[in-house]
Amino acid sequence: MFSLDFKIKVDRILFGFSAYLLDRLAFIVGKFKNMDHSIAKDNMKNVVIAKYLGLGSIVRSQVIIQDIKNTFPNCKVHYLTSKKNIKIFEIIQNVDNILTIDDSGIISMFFSTLRLVIQLLKIKVDAFIDLEVYSRYSSCITVMSCARNRYGFFRYDIHLHIGIYTHMLYFNSQKNITDIYLQISNYLTSSNMYNKNIPKFIFKEEHKNEVEKYFLDNLKNKKEDDIYIGINGNASELALERRYPPLYFVELIENLLNNIEDKNINIFLIGSPSEKKYLEDEIYNKLNNKNGVFLTAGIFSLNASIYLLSKFDLFITTDSGPLHFAYAQNVNIISIWGPCSNLHYSFPNYKKDIPINSSVYCSPCIHLTIRPPCNGNNICLQMIYPKNVYIKTIKYINIYRDEYVMMYKELFKKYVDNRYYLGSITDQTRPDQTRPDQTRPDQTRPDQTRPIEIWLEYIKDNILIYKKLQPMLRI
Repeated sequence: MFSLDFKIKVDRILFGFSAYLLDRLAFIVGKFKNMDHSIAKDNMKNVVIAKYLGLGSIVRSQVIIQDIKNTFPNCKVHYLTSKKNIKIFEIIQNVDNILTIDDSGIISMFFSTLRLVIQLLKIKVDAFIDLEVYSRYSSCITVMSCARNRYGFFRYDIHLHIGIYTHMLYFNSQKNITDIYLQISNYLTSSNMYNKNIPKFIFKEEHKNEVEKYFLDNLKNKKEDDIYIGINGNASELALERRYPPLYFVELIENLLNNIEDKNINIFLIGSPSEKKYLEDEIYNKLNNKNGVFLTAGIFSLNASIYLLSKFDLFITTDSGPLHFAYAQNVNIISIWGPCSNLHYSFPNYKKDIPINSSVYCSPCIHLTIRPPCNGNNICLQMIYPKNVYIKTIKYINIYRDEYVMMYKELFKKYVDNRYYLGSITDQTRPDQTRPDQTRPDQTRPDQTRPIEIWLEYIKDNILIYKKLQPMLRI
């Protein structure tokens, strides 16, 4: 399995060049080939929606599926995604066919892509909606589908993809993601319907039984004084900067368990199997009081873990997939935002969500920059102190008392690295970088970037990619 960073480099260098060639080729062919781009109920038979990464984004894209099915009832919706995401489509409605690519390795990626292109050509796609904003690979697949109508986003220069896409839409990062998805959907459907609601998940009995059995074995029947609080301390590798400091969660949990006397607080640390060790090492094992704390990461299947959220009286989470799973199940939420904008990715008009952010200068940065300027030193989340989350929690579950606030104990000193000048570029090799006006003799200022180092890094990236591609090139 290759790292996300390596995949990004391959996408930028290899598929970036391929996308440019395919774009020019498609543009020239389009000048001579008279293709039918008309859109009508009788000729819209197969639509492909492509979203390879981000389970939360896949869930939010259901508004597109809903709009297409309402406008073209006889149309088949094919969803193209990574193989690792396929399970979630067991609970998503109105998808007729799942297409996948296996991005676990170069060889598997090559053959699954070849198989995918053949499948797309057989389907005879009438409309291809590419929801990936940054992926060059996705652009290549879009044009190789030979779809009559190809929809995609642009952020900077529209002329870079006028061959790949027949219909391009400006990706306005100041708008909510639901509005963005409906905007590109309406570009195809010309629909007057603007339904922002996420369709409900359709859980199988086996998913529900997994969770019900766990509660029966560990908690018996829920009593009137029991309060179930779910905590998501994770973020996917797409942006680990979204993680709330784990020690903040430790302090929050200790105070909820120790201070609240008239209710029986139960805490559930949720996550995937790969996230269990992080939660165990960074949060669970550092708790002095583990009574009433349940580490559920890795216990359930994907869809059972999604169903689990519906059992919580309150769900405390950062911006990651489980937040969007909770939106779809009408769960009470406290959402913690730092590198991402709650205006951009929260669910519009969702009255059961209390968003918290620190509003520091450089937040939000994700989706606006290639890498966060702080290089992961997420001051924006470090400045949201656990006491603030604690107070909002006891208010939300209607147990607020002044004495509970007075009883709050700070378990460790909060250290926010104020040496980092907000918004400046952090030297990736020096995590202890000071403010620009405190530059050490052996440091260059952020505005004194050395061009030779940038070129050396670029050459090293290309050599690394070539070495890993070499076995495939010999086939």
